[in-house]
Amino acid sequence: MAYIPFLVVFFCFLSCEKDKLPTVLPRILEFSFPGTDVVSVQIDHELKLVKIILPYRSNVKGLAPLIRFSSESEIIPASGVEQDFSRPVYYTLVTKKGLKVIYTVKLETEEQLSPVITSYEKDSVEAGTGVGVLGKYFGSFQSDIEAFLIGKAGDVQKIGHKLTDSSHIDLSIPLEVLPGQYILKIKVRNKETESRQKITVTYPSPQLVALSAVNLLTGDTLWVSGKFMDAKLYAFQLQLRDKTAETRLEMVKEKQGALGFIIPGKMNAGSYKVKMYNKSENKWGGNTLKVELYDHQKPFVTGILNPVNSFKAGDTVDFTTVNFDKFPIRFYQVEIYSESGSYIQNGLFDNTLRIAIPTNIKKGDYNLRFYLSNPSINYAYGFEIDKKLIVN
Repeated sequence: MAYIPFLVVFFCFLSCEKDKLPTVLPRILEFSFPGTDVVSVQIDHELKLVKIILPYRSNVKGLAPLIRFSSESEIIPASGVEQDFSRPVYYTLVTKKGLKVIYTVKLETEEQLSPVITSYEKDSVEAGTGVGVLGKYFGSFQSDIEAFLIGKAGDVQKIGHKLTDSSHIDLSIPLEVLPGQYILKIKVRNKETESRQKITVTYPSPQLVALSAVNLLTGDTLWVSGKFMDAKLYAFQLQLRDKTAETRLEMVKEKQGALGFIIPGKMNAGSYKVKMYNKSENKWGGNTLKVELYDHQKPFVTGILNPVNSFKAGDTVDFTTVNFDKFPIRFYQVEIYSESGSYIQNGLFDNTLRIAIPTNIKKGDYNLRFYLSNPSINYAYGFEIDKKLIVN
């Protein structure tokens, strides 16, 4: 039975050799965030460190990682459980044999890169409008961005903007920006850049605000006021357009805040749309107003004789006229109207046209419309004036 001691020695040898086998520690094999962009993941098994970099200004709170780790072990906290990664998070791996390893997981976000301006959607932009800027590294948050125009003299003006995405910003150029070439500066938090290509800001299109008259005779001067109509810098025309044609008038007069245009006496009477044109800049105004032209050779009321601030019910009103005695007019009627009501009064003409204000009229501001007729010869003519009748 000499082989028995040999077997004992053999099994003892195997047992000793098994005890000398290296211990395999559990490991984190993969660490990811489903649905979240990740720049890089580095797992250092010697330092037991997982270092993850996310895009600039990513939200690092409330992330639920998906973790793949060594088999026959468990991990605490568990995979898929939300954690606040604004500070290091510690994960413990434990094997069935009681081996324990702790990994430190650190999340960082990329540093914001300096913005880059590559081009504009157009080389020139009218003050009061906008232009798109293309580039990269504009970030992800509107509040992080500021935009500036730098003038030739180094003056800096902050301008409005809207972030479309990290490569596109829409700029809003204020109306107050003077014409000229500007350098654009984009600032994203503490990073900034200036454009190599200059952007040209041009004078705004003229904007009509008011006309001196809405009802006027051919041959009269129409005074036009508005914005961006500096006649010392630019030449302007006034366009009058009806349903069939247009007429362009050259500016002939100027006074404080208004430009004067003479309506040709040969123009046809009718309704016209009025529009301004910057001849020097080849720019049309964006809005239109309306005028009603009447033939200067026909009857018209030019105003109120001895005007007062207001009239009372029952008062008489005398109107100054032109061409009334040149036409066979038999009946004169004046419509006094407003949103609150309408009153038609018969008038008498003797060098001036006189009416009596109705005794039952309500207080208010009234428009005036005139009707002239002679049924015996089938004559009828009407017109309206700008003058208002104020009744108190």
